[in-house]
Amino acid sequence: MRRIYPTLVYFIKPCGLDGPIKIGASKRPAIRVIDLAAWSPWPLELIGAVEGTTADERFLHRCFADCHSHREWFHSTPALREAIRNILDQGIQFARSTLVEKGSIRGNNPRSVEFKQRLSLRMKAYWVRHKEERRRALS
Repeated sequence: MRRIYPTLVYFIKPCGLDGPIKIGASKRPAIRVIDLAAWSPWPLELIGAVEGTTADERFLHRCFADCHSHREWFHSTPALREAIRNILDQGIQFARSTLVEKGSIRGNNPRSVEFKQRLSLRMKAYWVRHKEERRRALS
């Protein structure tokens, strides 16, 4: 008999680092961590997961669009970390009742000066190396 798993909204981050933090949805987030770890330069850990839907995941993406890094990854901010703690304690309905959508992570979002200053030097260095490696691989 096949097991039916509920969809969970999960939060993943690199071990020992504040961020970036991935907000995703999966029926098996522990397996998702293993899959993502194969491509990550850092070991990853599951911060936590709560029952939710892909619509809840997209809602959270829009709520934290101002700290969006790339794809479904977000820069760790005090507001994001606090929201994650509250969601893990009180459930996804807490987010639906208290958070406000700020934009979209799709398309071109202008980045503010404050946003650019929040980037850690480590992440800046990582992305410079990453882009250079991709450029070399494609040429």
